[in-house]
Amino acid sequence: MSMQANLAPGLTEAWRPKTLSELMPEDIDEEWMDLMVKRLFRELDRQLHAIEKQDVSTDAAQKAQVARTLVSMERALGRLTRTEMERAARREQKVTGTNDDKRAILERRLDQLSARETQASVPDESK
Repeated sequence: MSMQANLAPGLTEAWRPKTLSELMPEDIDEEWMDLMVKRLFRELDRQLHAIEKQDVSTDAAQKAQVARTLVSMERALGRLTRTEMERAARREQKVTGTNDDKRAILERRLDQLSARETQASVPDESK
């Protein structure tokens, strides 16, 4: 018996791998992204250390190659830093937005319960 036969309708579609154009930031697991950021920083550090250890001679081609590598690393580090700042801002917004949303939902529910209670209550004849 296939595994899909036991799944609720719509669940198969939810589990379908997404194409890059369908992928949203909230679809990416935070822990996985943290791990990837650390790995990329470590790789950039390793590459920079390798360049520092290298004895750059007067060979123009070798100097050009090192310069291209450094420019590429600078761009990658800039993108990585920008991505990490965006993620930090999104996390901050998520925390703030989530609490505000929960508070608003709770206030609406309390208002609804209060309105029902008022409608269902028996009028006080002592007044």
